[in-house]
Amino acid sequence: FLLPEGGKLFVYNPDQSIVFGAFTSENNNSENKLLIRPLSSDSLVVEYLEPLNTSFKADLHISLATHEMRSVNQFLKSNICSPHASQEDKASLLKQSVCLLFMVGTTSSSYGSGSLINNPEHKPYVYTAGHNIEYADLATRTIYYFNYEVPAQDSTFQGSYQFTISGSKLLSRDIDVDFALVELNKMPPAEYRPYLAGWTRNTPKAPLMCIQHPYGDVKKVSYTETVPTISYFEDSNIKTYWWVKTWNKGVTEVGSSGSPLFDADGYIVGELTGGESYCDTPHDDYFCMLSQAWDYYSEKEKHLVSYLDPQGENLMYMEGYN
Repeated sequence: FLLPEGGKLFVYNPDQSIVFGAFTSENNNSENKLLIRPLSSDSLVVEYLEPLNTSFKADLHISLATHEMRSVNQFLKSNICSPHASQEDKASLLKQSVCLLFMVGTTSSSYGSGSLINNPEHKPYVYTAGHNIEYADLATRTIYYFNYEVPAQDSTFQGSYQFTISGSKLLSRDIDVDFALVELNKMPPAEYRPYLAGWTRNTPKAPLMCIQHPYGDVKKVSYTETVPTISYFEDSNIKTYWWVKTWNKGVTEVGSSGSPLFDADGYIVGELTGGESYCDTPHDDYFCMLSQAWDYYSEKEKHLVSYLDPQGENLMYMEGYN
């Protein structure tokens, strides 16, 4: 995917009741790839328009098409016991960092959650679970949805899922500590209202809040009033997880993996690996500790420190960046 200035690409269903685009040279990126979010149709049309006098001819090739047998954005599938992020005042700014991840595999696709995380150069880094981004090429085929939530005034209205960024580069990842850090192909534009969340390696302060996209649904929130304890997760042999024993409000569900856990100061302290919480059993969730992902491993491709503290200043925390 490489378009000259003035070129316009559209994707739509046959009766044109659903139209995506125009995609333009503004969508060009270093990977020369463009992923397009799922379109609810069994067939689609790709149309490209190019002016006569362009500096070069477009380079376009359809390399992959996936057909999902289920709805990707499953509106209101998640349990109603978790409140909407748009209706929680404490989440009003922090939720702007949280995004839905749609990973387009070669044979199947999946979804998860993640968050923009601040760094000294304010690069568009997304912090998520290691099991979401299993390999580098999958990062280039991940779509990031921002602002996918219901309006604060009406929880029955789905809201928009048009605020997307296509593709990213995998920077570091480990499956044992279960974290991944990617850099988006582009900074989300100003109209997306992006917020690079702050973070801390210090012991978190209660209460804590998790913001997530359960089942690929609109943005939800869960709260706990107590500081989690350090623990193992399932059969892991390293003690690198915050164990949330009980949620006082809301839960997490499938698709929440990678969602950030914020402390009382609004700093990310970890991201969700997994757990057992459900409406009737709101307990036992485990979050990869940011302080462990920081430098548990010395290799640059397996830790956070080289990216969140590139000058080696031994930073313990960083404020968010709006």
